[in-house]
Amino acid sequence: NQDGQNPVKKINNYMKMDDQYIWESLTASPVSITVTESDNVGYGCLMVFLDDESASEIRTFARDNIPEEFLDEFGFEDEPHITCQYGFHGSVTVDEITEFIQTIDTPIKVALGDITRFTQDAYDVIKMDIISKDLHDLSDKIRKHFKETLEVAFPEYQPHMTLAYVKKGKLPYINANNMFQGKNYVFDEFVYSTPNMEEKYDINKNT
Repeated sequence: NQDGQNPVKKINNYMKMDDQYIWESLTASPVSITVTESDNVGYGCLMVFLDDESASEIRTFARDNIPEEFLDEFGFEDEPHITCQYGFHGSVTVDEITEFIQTIDTPIKVALGDITRFTQDAYDVIKMDIISKDLHDLSDKIRKHFKETLEVAFPEYQPHMTLAYVKKGKLPYINANNMFQGKNYVFDEFVYSTPNMEEKYDINKNT
């Protein structure tokens, strides 16, 4: 983008998702956790999305390797993405997120890792591990900058890309699949979703 260009674009026709599902998938860990009704609070989320061709490749792999009869009610992830940080309070504005984005180092470099899983009490999350020092550095900066207006569920940031939600214990053989391992991507555009996924904005870094 050129200097002076508006870095923010609102995305219309955005599919809203149940916030309990978002909270559970992003705070999951290899050990099952319990999420109570009181945890079901709307928070904002900063993400990066794959380009259309790469996203299509990921979706195709998931549908070719995960039988539909094993899916949980949340099914396949239709928009492959990596969460930079979830947990922004409702008081955080899009302008504040945009101003912060202008201060960080880009592009963000990431590499795809093995396919693994998070476990939940009721289902498992099949996901792809993400290897990225840049993302870990960005998460640290976000947590420091927004420390008064950010809910952090777990101290350790675990970047990942969700593929699908399956019934508990299904598809054990898919663990550690490495067919995408080493694929590299760079990002300098971000997406911010407001609490409860009500609105979504593309945010670019002006150069």
